[in-house]
Amino acid sequence: MNGTAVAELLSARPLARGETAIVEHVIKYAGNRPRADQTGLSLHVPVRKRVIEVRFDPAARPFDASGRTRTVRLDLAPARIGIRVSWDGS
Repeated sequence: MNGTAVAELLSARPLARGETAIVEHVIKYAGNRPRADQTGLSLHVPVRKRVIEVRFDPAARPFDASGRTRTVRLDLAPARIGIRVSWDGS
């Protein structure tokens, strides 16, 4: 697979209606890797709220001094959502 990571998150039991699951993951690249310009996920069932936040290395911040950006979506049907960034000159 070229530049793609796939994960399946399994819980010990199904969530009850109205119950919340919070999942955090970190992707760290070792060695000399190409700079990633997007992240996203596919939702296969409806969800109430989905937050994607990206924090950048201090040496590679494409945005302001905070070094982070996020997207928040509510009442999502099955869909693909994500964040794509670009740096000056790229």
